[in-house]
Amino acid sequence: MSADVNNIIKLKLPYGFEDNTTFDFEKNVLIPPKSIIIVAGTSNEGKTTFLLNILVNNMDTMKCLYFTNEMSAVGFKRRMRGFADWCELTKDGSPKFRVIMRYGNYQDVIDPDGLNFIDYLDANEQGEYYKIAPYIKGIHKKLEKGIVVIALQKPPGRLDAFGGSNIRGVAALYLSIDKGKLEVVKAKDWINENPNGRKYNFDIEHHGSMFCKIQHIYEEG
Repeated sequence: MSADVNNIIKLKLPYGFEDNTTFDFEKNVLIPPKSIIIVAGTSNEGKTTFLLNILVNNMDTMKCLYFTNEMSAVGFKRRMRGFADWCELTKDGSPKFRVIMRYGNYQDVIDPDGLNFIDYLDANEQGEYYKIAPYIKGIHKKLEKGIVVIALQKPPGRLDAFGGSNIRGVAALYLSIDKGKLEVVKAKDWINENPNGRKYNFDIEHHGSMFCKIQHIYEEG
């Protein structure tokens, strides 16, 4: 009874920074506190770019922790060079976010009230993908007011990540990325126009840092 229905986090999701094209998130998608965002994508087709755009769009207003298991310190710094050309990554000489190398047990280290990124979450060494959904639920239980954005690998041409469609259940927002295409698989909380099932074309430019030429795909019928 005491819950505030207007308590929505003003999370700035990716858009075309230079050409002002958009995935329509800002007018349709709501992200309440204690939310999980899933970005399922094929290898090397934009998952990390999507997560890093959320990071730089919100690092001035939220405490951000970026957990990576793929990039070394040198690799991450090289990846951020494109972003440094169009946004300020430091304040008074210090980074506006923390980057941590991590391979598991994320529920033990996330900030329950901050903006957390896991790039990316994989199955255990035994390849037990069916355990991904309950593992994400464990991460969700640790949240209080914060958000966790999780990148997952998926096969080309399929909407769902390895681990199956049951992963959708815990997500407030579930997006699927293939080469140059994004689909809104699930937006649990929305206003104005229902974004579920919407598809978009996009390009990535500026050394892999910037979305552009985003275009809603209007299907016949």
